[in-house]
Amino acid sequence: MLPAMQIEAFFSEARRNLDEAQRGRCRNVASLFSEIAPRLASAKRLDRALDQHLARRFNVLDYLRTDELGLSRIIADLLNPVAGHGQRALFLGEFLNLLREHLPLHPPALGNDDRVRVTLEYEIENQRRIDILVEIPSEPSPWALAIENKPYAGDQKHQVQAYLRHLEGKYAPNFLLIYLSPTGEGPSEYSVKRRELQKHWQDNFAVLPYHQHSDSAESDHPGAEPDDAAGELGNADAESENHGAESGETSPRCLPFSLADWLQTCRRECEVDRLRWFLSDAIQFCQAIFGGQTMTSKHESKTIRDFLFDHPEHLETALAVHDSWPSIRDQICKTFLERLKKSLKKRIKEDPRLVDFKDDLEVDCKYGGRPRYSNQLWLYRKQWREYENGEKNTSQRTAIMLQSDGYGPNSWCVGVRSPLRKENMVDADKERREKTEKELEKKLGPSQATSGSWPHWKHLDTPARNWESIVPDLHSENQADQPGKITSCIVDKIVDIAAAAIPIINEYDQ
Repeated sequence: MLPAMQIEAFFSEARRNLDEAQRGRCRNVASLFSEIAPRLASAKRLDRALDQHLARRFNVLDYLRTDELGLSRIIADLLNPVAGHGQRALFLGEFLNLLREHLPLHPPALGNDDRVRVTLEYEIENQRRIDILVEIPSEPSPWALAIENKPYAGDQKHQVQAYLRHLEGKYAPNFLLIYLSPTGEGPSEYSVKRRELQKHWQDNFAVLPYHQHSDSAESDHPGAEPDDAAGELGNADAESENHGAESGETSPRCLPFSLADWLQTCRRECEVDRLRWFLSDAIQFCQAIFGGQTMTSKHESKTIRDFLFDHPEHLETALAVHDSWPSIRDQICKTFLERLKKSLKKRIKEDPRLVDFKDDLEVDCKYGGRPRYSNQLWLYRKQWREYENGEKNTSQRTAIMLQSDGYGPNSWCVGVRSPLRKENMVDADKERREKTEKELEKKLGPSQATSGSWPHWKHLDTPARNWESIVPDLHSENQADQPGKITSCIVDKIVDIAAAAIPIINEYDQ
């Protein structure tokens, strides 16, 4: 056995070596930032100068209706050979070519463009509507391409199952239903059982993402209900979904291309500048809203990439910075959410529209990070009724809620949320819920989409909608003594909704 003095000397030397290694790593990080910072500043100046002449951040979709119906209209119009774009069947043909490459089904060749029929909001039984239906002439019956567009809202009960049964009864076997979701999420078990998909419609159903997500493990998720916080279904179907995943049932087929890829193909093949500009804007919209676009421009990214290739000695340090970013982002966003909570509590006490309720309003929040629907802030009155088996986050009460429905702290929406889905309510509660929906629409305007758990909701406007792209701004507001521009924008929105919604909820939920 070594003498105690030698053991002490060994560990003392080890500590010195470790401390020196850590100081060396810190020096490398400092050196990397000191060398990149002026190059990045130069790239930013160049970006601003180019924007004066090219307006690269201008996007026409920022001024158009981009809720579910608005996006469906754009897609349907592009697929329609007789629409105003004048390109005949060019865009539809490119879409069918992509399908032929990746699916066992073989859509017919396009002949007389005028015979292709494109219907928006195609109505079937029980007043259900398929978002887009494209009927292509063929013998002995038309070939049908149906698209169920789900950019934001969750599924209704048995929704996809009803669509598939209708299409099968009318077009079998010549039909395909595409489930268009943000990053390749499939329908939930609440909408169609996975085993039923596999058994009856495996070759007639596919999932198409708006934008391919880098995290394949999450994009293969079978589709948790966006209407239920933290991805919890809140009903008996949650158990059957988990059971299906464990029993070896395969996930729905997810196409290896995205809507943005199709738009890019259309842009490449189109020769009309006006259309190419619009298609470019549509591609950028998909990337920004569904692709987790960050604050770094392409020119800035290229500047950093070129520097690292020219100075490979910094690659290891750059990797360490990259690996540290998720925890930095989450800490900043979590702190910002807590500051929102604090600012909201203060505003409630000061706003004359809420003064009568200030002693009865509860405000809380939670930050779950990366999983969808795991980041939330909510407020409710303690005297509002508690629903049995309701969601625990809001003490089983209706609430005014801010929630992210994207991966990470992105795609923030705000509105009125029920602890129970409408489909799971007893008749008396359903009647109250329907009255609440009508009154909220009168006060707040149309809801962005139908939803089982949200009587009314809309996405936040940019830039507050996607926090991952504004982390430096959030950090600046975290350090400030007074609420910043983004904080005030979000708090104002929540307070305005609360002022309109609380009297309505008081009437139906006490």
